[in-house]
Formats: sequence, C-alpha cells, structure tokens
Amino acid sequence: MIVFAFSQGTIFTKDSAEYLQQATNLKEYASWYCGSFNAPIQPELYSQRPLLYGLFLMIIQLFCQKAILIIIVQSLISLANIYIAFLILKKYTKGNYQPLFLLAALFFFPTQLIYSGMIMSEILLQFLVMLSVYSILHFIEKRSLKYLLLFQLAISCAILTKPVFIVFPVFSLVFLLAVPELKSYRTKILYSHLLPIFIIFAISFNNYRHTGYFEYSSIIRKYSINYSALYSTAFEEGNTIALQQIDSIQTDALKQPTYAGKAKVIQSGAGRLIGLHLDSYIYLTAKGVLLFFIDHSRYDLEAFTGRTNSAEHGLKQHYTQNGWKGVINYLNSFSTYYILYLITSMLFNAVVVLGMIRFAMLKEQPLYLRLLLTGIILYIALLTGMTGTTRFRMPVFLILLVVNSIALKYYSFPFFKKRPVQWSE
Repeated sequence: MIVFAFSQGTIFTKDSAEYLQQATNLKEYASWYCGSFNAPIQPELYSQRPLLYGLFLMIIQLFCQKAILIIIVQSLISLANIYIAFLILKKYTKGNYQPLFLLAALFFFPTQLIYSGMIMSEILLQFLVMLSVYSILHFIEKRSLKYLLLFQLAISCAILTKPVFIVFPVFSLVFLLAVPELKSYRTKILYSHLLPIFIIFAISFNNYRHTGYFEYSSIIRKYSINYSALYSTAFEEGNTIALQQIDSIQTDALKQPTYAGKAKVIQSGAGRLIGLHLDSYIYLTAKGVLLFFIDHSRYDLEAFTGRTNSAEHGLKQHYTQNGWKGVINYLNSFSTYYILYLITSMLFNAVVVLGMIRFAMLKEQPLYLRLLLTGIILYIALLTGMTGTTRFRMPVFLILLVVNSIALKYYSFPFFKKRPVQWSE
C-alpha cells in the first residue's frame, strides 16, 4: 500500500503541506507557525496546528529529507500500537480471544493502513492514546507513580498533537478520583494534572504573544463556524440562508482592525447561530457520533486511491439533484464488490458498537477497566461531533478492538470450540 500511495501521490494532503511547513519553521525559526514566512502572515496559522507532529517530522528530516522515512517510521509506530493493544488484551482475556475477529476488524478498517502511509498526525496520536491507556492501567494495578507520570506525559503530548484532547484532563481527573483503589493517591492525582493544564496555558499564552488573542488552536473556531454553525443553520433554514448568515459574520469580522477582534466576532457569531438552532445542532451531533462508529471508510479509500471530489458527490447530493435516478447512476459508477464491501463494513462496525455496549455491562471485568476504555471511546466520539467519520475513529480504533475482544470471551461460539475426539470401535 505504501508503494501505491507514493505512485499516486496520495501520501500528501493540504494538512500534510501545513505540517511539513511547520517542521521547516521549527527547524529554521523555532516557530510552529504552519504557513510560509515568505507569504503574507496569517495570524491564525500560528495556532492552527499544535506543534508535536511538526516536531516529529522535523526530527525525522534531520536524518533524511525523503518522505519515505516518515512513512516507514509511522508504519513501525502503527505496529507498536497494535502490539500495545495485544498486551492489554492478553492481560484481560488471559490469551483467550478470537484472532479471526481481529483480522476481520483490520480488513474492515483500512484507515489503519491508509494513515500509516500518509503524512498526517493520526498514527502518532493513536500511539499516545494507547500509551496513556497502558500506563493508567498499570498505575491502577501497581500503584507506581512512574506510570501516573507516564500517563500525564502521554496525555500532554496528545494535547500537543490534536486540540481534541484539551478537555481530556477533566475526564481523567474525574475518573481517577472515582476509582476506589486510588483513594490514598488523590492528592498526587490532583497534582499530576497540573502538567497537561500547564501545557494548555503555556501554548495559549504563546499564541496570545503572537496574535493578541488567547486561544489554544484557531482550528477549534474554524470548526465552530464552518461546521457546527453552518450545518445547524442549513438543516433548518437551507443552504442559501445559512451561507448568507455565515458570510455576514465573516464580513463583520473583516471590519475589525485586529485579529483578536475578528476572532471574537466569529466565535460569538458561531455561538449565536448554534444557540438559535440548538435542536438541529444536537441532532446533527448525534448523527455524527453514529457515523463515527459505523462509517464505511469510503472517503479514506477514495482519498488514498486518488478518486477526486469524493466528499462533494455523495448519495445525498445526487438524490437532491436527480432523485433516485441520480442515486442509481452514482452507484453504477462503483464496482459491485466495492459496494458490497462498504455495506458489509458498516454492518461489521455496527456489531462492534454492540460489542462495546456489551463490554460496558460486563460485571466479570473490573469497573475501572470498563469505565476507562468505554469513556475514552465516547469522549473522542462526542468531541468529534457532527463531522464523525472513520478517520476520527483512528485514535480509539484499537481500544474498540480490545473491548470487543474482551466481550467476545463471554459469548459461546460452538464452531470455534475444540470438539472431543469420538472413539469408534
């Protein structure tokens, strides 16, 4: 797949260009600005990409400027992530798990292979999530503070990789304080959470120094206006009115003399539109969470294979333009086997969701294990919101495999059981 990606040029995306530029800026200017300093400065690019993946790329490029080394390192990290998942799985199933399920899951989740072969931060983030889970489980079981520190380092690095983790310390603090076995460690748990909080404020103050606006990442605001506010408004009032209202907010923002003023206008405007269409926002977020779990990976596959405009020409658009005839013509443009694969993938992913629910109710497993693993999965799903797709499942995909494999241990599968030898005279 790596060879195919290089031949098609699909290892690079718009995000890749920003990360690579950020790596260059870190090396030459000690700045994680993700745009070119030779072009007009765009203040939002100072905070758009947290610095860790750019730093990761910079370190690799110290050894080799070729993109192939980045892909090789990411593929090795992907294997390491799978190995950590097996370590967790081995401990809580005592080696009693179904390897066929794991193979099927990898087959129906090509995103794992695809993003190993793309210059994107997903594989690095997945590693940090797996390391954090592995560390906190060891801390709960062995009460060793080095594992608590490793957990906080992993979470801090995850925050420095993707903004989605900036509120995760709230979840981890509530979770750890609620674990009865850690009652005597509560003070140390509280102090340990100062590390990720310090990281968040340090980055935000640095962004304030450059732009005059206190924020962790400008991409959060872009998400609010371009997705949450736009889609919620369009759902109730139609695309035309929604775009007009967004344009009005953007026009008001451009009248502001400073970046901070523009940012405040956009953020408040997005919040106002979301508030006015709160029912739609909640519905679309719930729909996004569902897609987060059952999405069929089509967009990832088509981006990887170089198929153009996949995101703009889906079933809904073809139905809107040409009715059922448009849908049929669109489906006929795909191979029958490809359609069957996508349908089967969605069904398999739906079974995985049921497996997660089954795991959450397993009284045979420790409560802290069920709360931790299920909680992390739901955290990512909820924070992803209405944009939920397979790609955003990457950080917790292996955790989903772990919880399903543990749940499978408590089902009866006669076909897989060893049958006693029948002696005949």
